[in-house]
This record gives sequence, C-alpha cells and structure tokens, in this order.
Amino acid sequence: MKPLNVKRPSLKLKGIFPPQTQPIIFAFIIGILAALGNIILRFIVEGMEKHFLIPLETAAEGNISVRLLIIAVPVVGAIVLYAFVRAFKVKSVGYGFPFFLEKVNLKGAVIPFREIIEQIIGPAITLGFGGSAGLEGPSARIGGGVGSVIGQYTGASGKRMKLFVASGSAAAIAANFNAPIAGVFFALEIVLVGEYELESLGAIVIASAMGTVMSRAVFANHPIFDIPQYTMKNPIELLYYVGLGLFVAFFSVFFIKLFYGVQEWLDKFWKKMGIESLLAKLILGFLGVGIIGFFTPHVLGGGYFFIHKTLIGGISLWLLVALIFTKMIATALTLNSGGMGGMFGPAIFIGAVVGGAYGGLLNLITHSAISPGAYATVGFGAFLAALTHAPFTGIFLLFEMTGDYQIMVPAMIASVIGVIVAQILHPYSIDTHALAKKGIFLEAGKEVGVLGGIKVSDIVKPGFVPISPHTPLKEILRLVTETEFPYFPVINDKGELVGIVSLQDIRSVLLEGEELGNLVVAEDIATKDIISVEPHDDLNKVLTKFAIKDLEALPVVTIDKDGKKRLVGFVNRGDVIARYNQEILQKYSEAGGESGKEG
Repeated sequence: MKPLNVKRPSLKLKGIFPPQTQPIIFAFIIGILAALGNIILRFIVEGMEKHFLIPLETAAEGNISVRLLIIAVPVVGAIVLYAFVRAFKVKSVGYGFPFFLEKVNLKGAVIPFREIIEQIIGPAITLGFGGSAGLEGPSARIGGGVGSVIGQYTGASGKRMKLFVASGSAAAIAANFNAPIAGVFFALEIVLVGEYELESLGAIVIASAMGTVMSRAVFANHPIFDIPQYTMKNPIELLYYVGLGLFVAFFSVFFIKLFYGVQEWLDKFWKKMGIESLLAKLILGFLGVGIIGFFTPHVLGGGYFFIHKTLIGGISLWLLVALIFTKMIATALTLNSGGMGGMFGPAIFIGAVVGGAYGGLLNLITHSAISPGAYATVGFGAFLAALTHAPFTGIFLLFEMTGDYQIMVPAMIASVIGVIVAQILHPYSIDTHALAKKGIFLEAGKEVGVLGGIKVSDIVKPGFVPISPHTPLKEILRLVTETEFPYFPVINDKGELVGIVSLQDIRSVLLEGEELGNLVVAEDIATKDIISVEPHDDLNKVLTKFAIKDLEALPVVTIDKDGKKRLVGFVNRGDVIARYNQEILQKYSEAGGESGKEG
C-alpha cells in the first residue's frame, strides 16, 4: 500500500499580490498576532506580580513570618507547573531558548501550535509563583511560533519560514518593551544569529512596528521605566563608562559559567541521589529559590519593580552586591530544575544591580556626586549586550526603554566594550554556549551548524574484521587480499579494543623482510594510541579528529565505566563529506524553491 500523501493547508496569494509584497503582507498579520500572545502573557504575569509577589516582597521587610511564607511560594509554583507539564504533555522544560534558535536556523523553523500555548502558561506559572526568570524569551518563542504556524499554513519554504519566525519574535520583543528598533535588532542579531539578507528587513521591520502599535494600544505610549533625566556633568565620566563595560563583561561571562556550572552540578546531584522525577527536581530547585528569597525577596519573579527602584537610585551598595549573586543563583536554579522562562529579565535585573554597584563603588573611590542610578541604567543595556553578544539590541533597547537620547553615548561605549571583552573571555553567549556543548556552532555559519547537527551514530558502518592480538602477520596479509577493509581492529579476549592495524603498519613491516610473516603478530605492529569517536559525537568533532593524522576512517567506540573501549564500527571520511554535501544541497534547494512555492 502506498503511503498517504497528506498535504498541509496552503494559502496562495498568487494573482492577488506580487510575490515580493507577500512577506510584507504576512508580516502585518504575524506582528499583530505575536503582540497579542505577548500581551496575554504580560497580563497574567504582571497581574500575579502586582497583586501577589510585590505585596509579599513589601510585607517581608522586617517581618520574619512573611519571609518564611516566601520559602513556600515557589514550591507551590513547582507543584502547579508540574501538574501543567503532565496534563499538557510538555516535552521541553527549563531554559529552551538555545534550542529554539537551533530549530529556527537548522531544523526548518517548524514550530507546532501547542508550543505557543506552552510558552504562555508555563512561564506564567513559573514567574507568577516567584521563579527567577524572564518573560521575554517565552514572548519571542510565542511570536516565533505564530510566524511558523502561519508559514506552515501558507506553504512557505524553509527560507521564508525562518523569516516569518524572526518577524514574529521581533514583534513580540517590540511589544514587550515598547521598543520597535530593539525588536528588529533582536531578530537580526539573536534569532538569525547575524545571518540575514537585506530583503528580510522589510518584513521584520513591519512586524516589529505592528507589535509596537498593538502594545501601545493596550499599555499606552510610555517607557517601561520612568527614569530621571540623565546629564553628563563631566566628560571624564566617559572613562568611567569604559570601566563599566569591563565590569559587565566580567560579570556576564561569570554568569554564563555559573549558569551552566549549576546545570552540570544539578545533573550530577540528581544522578547521585537517584532522582529522576521532574516533580522532585522542580520542588528541590524551587525550594532553593525560596530560601534565597527569604534573604533577598527582590530576586523573585521578573523583578521589574526592584529594577525601577535601582534605576532611580538610593539602594544600599551592599544589597546591590548581594543581589548580583543571589539573582544569578536563583535564575540558575529556576531554569535548570525545570522552570520555564527566559533570560532577558534576569539579564536586565543583574545588569541594573551590577551598574548600580559600580556607580556606588565609584562614589566611594572618587568621593564625587556620581548618580549610581545612571550607571544602573547603562548597566542593564550593556550587560544584556555582553550576555547575548548582541550590542545593537542592548543599545537600542536601553534607548527605547528610557526615552533618553543623552544616555546613548555612554550606552554605546559600555555595550561595545562589554561585548568585545566578553567574547575575548568566552567565545559563546548565554544561548550559543548550550549549543556549543552539543557541537552546534550557529555563529560560525550554516555549514558548520549543519555538521554539528549530525551525529556519528547516523553514519557509522558496523561492518569490520576483528583480529586478536596474537594473529600472525601472514594471516593479516591473507585478510587484506580477501577483504576490502583498510583497518583491522585488534580485540582482546575481553572484547576490548586495544589497537588498530592499518595497511600502512603492514607495509612498514614488510619493508624489513617477508620472512617476518610468522614471527610478527598483530599486537607487535598495531597502533595502540587510538584516535576514536563515540556515537553521540557530531561531525564537526569527527572532521577535527580526521585532521590530526590525515586519517581516512575512525573507529567508533563506546566506553565502559571502567574506561574500556568497545568497538561499534567505523566512520569514513568519504561518508562524512557525502553527508555534508547532501545536507547543504537540501538546504539550498529548499531556499531556491521559494519563488515557485510561494508565488
């Protein structure tokens, strides 16, 4: 029986509008719907914070019983979130934005509708009950999901699907911050990882503009934070902002390493304690957040209320210093134990307290009338830029959120220096670090990313001819003439790979005389220092290892707990190159089919 050829629905605009204008038309729709998704999420989260978290935080000042209640609130949130995850069968929990980028840039940008719902409810529960995370990442994923669903419905090609997702994300971020320019740069620098074409700009700009229009219709046209007007009293302050750029670069890299360090520590802890249940992980992780909230309740939720207070100034230097680290740890615990949320909110919070603490330190050192609030303001934009390696996003987000043109020059200095130094200290952003651990390097280009998405297990060839360590050279020569294998793995009595005999090894012995055929055995000529790969390794790693000795094939092994290697098969250089060419041709054929598919 032939498989059914089920076609997805396709909306054709051929004959109604010219093909060049169709992305712009869809961008209007995507911008409106993406903004609506963001508005729903914001209403839920801001409602819970306004009527629950912020009053709780205020009441906790000087009240030990309320502080004890704070410990329990995130735990209740963990239970509610688990119930939602189970009921809705959510597949992806934790910090999922890096893998959203992987979907967009390497996996056809296909996002199911259910993910839009998941990214509204899951983060709302996480933040509403005090989890330390942001709603901006989920907003971007909601907007991207809207773009993807519309792309699937209209029969868009892979290239246009990616554009629709980026447009939706731009609209959502623009709606969230009332910042259309920042929304555009977010899409270009972060979602598309700097890989875009000029014709993409029109759709992204339109979607971002529509997202802003929708947001202003609901939340009115004013910046998120009401900040005192910034004035530079002395040009020497520009040097201070150079120092702030260095400051945020150090703390952004520290946060990336702390975040993923906590992730690794928790993984080991769960394994050591035999904890496999998501409910147990959520409760323990959120309990840690509650304990941190007992001492510094300001870290709970998105923290925009406290950010506003920090930007105005008047916060104790020592509290600001403490909050740098408690917010980092609370965020790492929330997202690495299964909480759902983004990184923009924590980044803005941490950047504000880092900047405020820096301004406070300057006051102590210089005894000048420096406003820590001004440095907190620049700090949140510069820290965000350094953390995401997206300088224009940080600069324009800061400008549009404050509405203060005077602050642009300090913001540009601190943000650009922050990004450059952060990249020197650590090559990956908060998002690309997770992908780099999987061998996927989006910032290095599409081709490298493609190789990073293919595992050795996809192309390994299990066929091989094993020999024992005691196999005579004469027998090996017979195998060479009767088989096509250029490599013969030496396997001992325990099934362990102990060496490889190659044709080169055999030739070097034969040059010394054919009479050695019965005297020399496999273990005498085998290469013991084996360069091998594992089934979960990606093809980037394989190519790197091929280059070490210009090899044509590599053994694929699994490693036992005691360190012994068990041979699975071989991976050939030719197969890697063939698979690479196949993937690249497929990508470009998808892109090339755009005009005919979407006319």
